[in-house]
Amino acid sequence: MTSNEGTEGHYPRVFMCTFCRKEFEMMSSVFSHMKELHDSDLRSE
Repeated sequence: MTSNEGTEGHYPRVFMCTFCRKEFEMMSSVFSHMKELHDSDLRSE
């Protein structure tokens, strides 16, 4: 990782759950998390 050098303290590259603001390193982790924990929220829209 050379392009991100010098950005210490900068906001890390994470994906955040829309509902509970929980942070994940991968987008797929967010989706599986939302399917499991927020399935009713997703369907109510």
